[in-house]
Amino acid sequence: MRVLVGSENPTKVEAVKEAFARYFDQEIAIVARSVESRVSHQPINAGTFEGAKNRAVELGDVMDRVMGEQNTKQKGGAVSFFTRGLTIRKAIYDQAVTLALIPFVNTSLYFGD
Repeated sequence: MRVLVGSENPTKVEAVKEAFARYFDQEIAIVARSVESRVSHQPINAGTFEGAKNRAVELGDVMDRVMGEQNTKQKGGAVSFFTRGLTIRKAIYDQAVTLALIPFVNTSLYFGD
């Protein structure tokens, strides 16, 4: 099975792979691609809302400074810092993808037979 992920962030890519592997008994090939938000880096006015829809708010730079580390968004992320390590970004993405797969692993309930 080939799964496209709109991010090259290894944390997100691995979470998607693990969630799919939990349900589908076949090889999972992940194709990771960076996706443009189609707004300026620092959008204003209506662009702010458009950017929020197209790209998640980036805390990475701020959290790198707060935590004194580099590339924290590809590790535990802000959630790991604020929960004192009790949860990490990957776990949140894993749960989100698992929930998004519900209709596809229960097709008769959602799409009929």
